[in-house]
Amino acid sequence: MIYQIVTLGTPFYKKELIEVCKAYPEIKFKRVGDVDSAYPVLYLYYGKTAGSSHYQGDLDLAELARQKQILPIAPSAPEFTQNIPKSIRNLNGFFLNDERTVHALKNYILAFFGIVNTNRKVFISYRRVDSEELAHQLFDALTKLKYHPFLDSYSIQSGVDFQEYLRHELNDTELIVVLNTEHFNESEFTKEEVNIANELRIPILQVKFNPSVKMDILAMSQVMDSRMAITFSKHFDDAFINKITLAIEQMRAQSYLFKRKNVITSLNKQFSTFGLVLQEAGGFLRSDVTHEIFYPLSHIPQCIDLFQPESFFESIPLFTTYTKKVIYNGSYCREDIKRHLKWLNRHLPVKLFSIND
Repeated sequence: MIYQIVTLGTPFYKKELIEVCKAYPEIKFKRVGDVDSAYPVLYLYYGKTAGSSHYQGDLDLAELARQKQILPIAPSAPEFTQNIPKSIRNLNGFFLNDERTVHALKNYILAFFGIVNTNRKVFISYRRVDSEELAHQLFDALTKLKYHPFLDSYSIQSGVDFQEYLRHELNDTELIVVLNTEHFNESEFTKEEVNIANELRIPILQVKFNPSVKMDILAMSQVMDSRMAITFSKHFDDAFINKITLAIEQMRAQSYLFKRKNVITSLNKQFSTFGLVLQEAGGFLRSDVTHEIFYPLSHIPQCIDLFQPESFFESIPLFTTYTKKVIYNGSYCREDIKRHLKWLNRHLPVKLFSIND
């Protein structure tokens, strides 16, 4: 599969974007005249200068907007208003102005083409006695960046089973941010969070402080050593928070692919016990022996996750007779969510299959 990017307007940070996209060779940057209509394309319209507000090319920007194939980009909100053509100014813009936003744009592109999913969950693991204020700062910063951070003091309703919800959210997240502080291992909760991360191979960004504790991490991980002391009420400046969010943006795509690969590996092992081999094609796997198609997820399924593969395969006549299944790791799934997924399985044509059942 080839995924095409076309830049319009007055591009900026383009070299940096091309560089961070090199890890995904299926993404090709093309000129307008070189676009192949057989493959998906995303147009990036950059509003850097006043001249960008008047598009001179042959493309119908309004139609591209209706088809959801164009993203308007500007350094800031005022420049968006001034420099983006009126025909696409109704779209929510993307603000590109530093290294973090270059990686965020890369992640947008990957999600647009379905290379990664749109689940933007980040689990914050911390000790309140050491780092409560920083955890709250990070929660606020990630929320502003359109992530869905999980923080125990904000994210769990009263009157529910605390541990059941916590374990479910761990499995449902793309990345765990561990604030590694002096007393981190003195809590049964935080120790269990790391243990579940190891068990389910959930990627971890470890932010270390002085002093910190030794951790045995089996999953994909990255360490950010702050070399700073911390107290539960210490307020950090924006520059430090931005370093953490930059590291999250840098890890996001690889974290998703790492979790997805573990689901695929588990499914392949189950099929190999019957002497069967699955073929991987794009974003799915298939068995021509059992006439099944498998769509792997890195998170607990939602209704939209069953709709997407069904609509995708409607246009491929070859697979009309194949049973379509969404596969996922259902470990620690909440009981109410399990009942909901079982109900969906009874009523929808796309089926769900948990690799740990």
